[in-house]
Amino acid sequence: MTELDALRQLMRPTAESDTPVDRERMSESWGREFPSDFRHFVEVGAGTRRPS
Repeated sequence: MTELDALRQLMRPTAESDTPVDRERMSESWGREFPSDFRHFVEVGAGTRRPS
């Protein structure tokens, strides 16, 4: 099991989402670059349920 798989088990989907994430804008608004593992987590939609 990968770390991402383990995290997905801990943070099960709570809502449907197909909203793209603008990483550059998110980084600008927070004033920092996010770690690559977090960016990957967000990119794959972990924590959200994608529509079928």
